[in-house]
Amino acid sequence: MFRRLTALGVIKNLGLIDVEINGVSQIGALVGYSLGTIENCYATGTVAADNFAGGLVGYFQAGTISHCHATGAVADGQLRLADGS
Repeated sequence: MFRRLTALGVIKNLGLIDVEINGVSQIGALVGYSLGTIENCYATGTVAADNFAGGLVGYFQAGTISHCHATGAVADGQLRLADGS
């Protein structure tokens, strides 16, 4: 939905249902790259990327995520674990 969330950015009270997203890098149902605040959000569906795929956020560098969840399938071509390793 959003490519980048800056440090001052806030996303609140948003739900995405049955997403189907494919991309190259930093792809998430809600935001691709996040430095900001995400609260009370959810996403369901499928997300796939060659690098840094996530159910909610593709690449989370800083900020906060609270009271959020994602369900569905995530495919990352680099086979990274949730902790980035």
